[in-house]
Amino acid sequence: MKSLDLFTIFFASAAYFVLYLLWYSKFLFKKFYHVKNEKILYKKRDIYYNAFIFISILIMAYTIASFEIILNVTNFKDGITLGFLFWIAIIAPQTLINSYKNKKPLKLFFLDNALYLIGSLMICIVLAG
Repeated sequence: MKSLDLFTIFFASAAYFVLYLLWYSKFLFKKFYHVKNEKILYKKRDIYYNAFIFISILIMAYTIASFEIILNVTNFKDGITLGFLFWIAIIAPQTLINSYKNKKPLKLFFLDNALYLIGSLMICIVLAG
């Protein structure tokens, strides 16, 4: 039986957090988060906001690790499947509702969900190994 490996959970969380920081940096997709009337949808993040994001990712990774133990996920294919199902069942509907409610452009919905899909797949694959 597999057990929770806190180092692997921390590593997967740190990898997702680095991906998150790069995703919203000026090197990748920051230019898409400005709309024509100069209203910024994503304001500059401070250290407390980033700490909150990292803790949220850490909690998500711990929860996914617990599910992987319960479901006996032990290989790459099972990790990909769990990551996709986690994204399609929990993350995508919530972000769709948020985007519709806040009247965000569809392009931002797809950009955000690409990050969430890649991140959840990355966490599940790392934790499955």
